Amino acid sequence: RLDALTGEQKAVLQDAAVVGRTFWLGALEELRADDRDRLPAVLADLEARGLITRRGESRLSEQAEFAFHHVLVRDVAYESLPKALRAPRHVATARWAEAQAGDRRDEIAELLATHHLQALHWLDDLGESNGERPAIERDAFRWTRTAGERARRLWQQREAVRWLRSALDLG
Repeated sequence: RLDALTGEQKAVLQDAAVVGRTFWLGALEELRADDRDRLPAVLADLEARGLITRRGESRLSEQAEFAFHHVLVRDVAYESLPKALRAPRHVATARWAEAQAGDRRDEIAELLATHHLQALHWLDDLGESNGERPAIERDAFRWTRTAGERARRLWQQREAVRWLRSALDLG
């Protein structure tokens, strides 16, 4: 089904896959700044094809929320994105989410940590050490530590240990 998409539709679906199983129009606008005006039409086409669905009530205020109709569609779209594009897309997604969360950033610490860790994973996978890596590592440390502390406060001990181990590895 993805092979039948136009290049633009496939690129939007790939970027949505980076954001996650659930994604927001604002995140796609951040990732696709050059063609943000076309996004509503492309998303409508993808929805008509049964690849994504629009959610009625968004978890982020004033953000249209969508979800992949099936996790396999998301996985195939993500795997079709060139590896070299994944790290910068994960960082951009994390920065967008952090800006959206405002004072409630700690509540999405796991999401922010995950995107930064994924960015580092892809940089490592490609053997890249770009100038942005130290900033990504600092942000990954900050958010893994925050996620661990939050999980500990919520008595989610296994999650706390997992996140704090990641923070320790980064430290």
